[in-house]
Amino acid sequence: MTKIEYPNLMEDSIVYNIQYVMGKDYVYLVDKKDGNVGSFSLTTGQLLVNNYSDHRGIRKFIAGPLSSCHVVLTYDGTIFENGKEVVFFSTDPQPNILRAACCGRGSILASSHDLYARGGDNVFFVFSEKFGDYNQNVSSTQFVHIAKFEHEIRDIQCGYFHTVVLLQNNELFACGYNCLNQATWDNSSGEIKQFTKIQYSFGYIERFGCSSRGTWVVSGEYFVLLLLIFLR
Repeated sequence: MTKIEYPNLMEDSIVYNIQYVMGKDYVYLVDKKDGNVGSFSLTTGQLLVNNYSDHRGIRKFIAGPLSSCHVVLTYDGTIFENGKEVVFFSTDPQPNILRAACCGRGSILASSHDLYARGGDNVFFVFSEKFGDYNQNVSSTQFVHIAKFEHEIRDIQCGYFHTVVLLQNNELFACGYNCLNQATWDNSSGEIKQFTKIQYSFGYIERFGCSSRGTWVVSGEYFVLLLLIFLR
């Protein structure tokens, strides 16, 4: 067991302001009051603290339990991924990002109707021609527009290699593959065609989430685990 030395952690008034979030190789300590994010490495034991008070503080902090990425949405509209300010690919003006999710080694940003992705090996590296050849890894430095939906995006969640989008009209769309080798594209070519609408009949979705193997949905009195939603 390793003791994490964090600024002001011993002050009782500060302890209760800290949110603990698990990542793949990190434990994140999020202090929205003071605008601090501490990234504690589980491999090296080192703690790196980034402060976002110059950007009016932290509006949302997003990470994934299997992801090597984390995203900070600040109150002044600036977006950071892994402590670095986000750059969009050929987008002027920059989109108004409302939510985000993190997959294995990449991140997905969502505005009201659009998705933007970046990552060394996330599910979207061949989704758009703008990404170029995978070996060139164009998407490793910039967020690229990958999808637009007719209805407003209500929520977005990622597994290790798949992403699920919930729209305001209660429709679910999925893209990617999971550990059961269930996919929305032809594995022989590796080309992702599009987000696939998930057909279901269990009513209004209250909330949902993703693991590496699938997606769970809570709808009224029902809890549904969708392991087969990515089958072609």
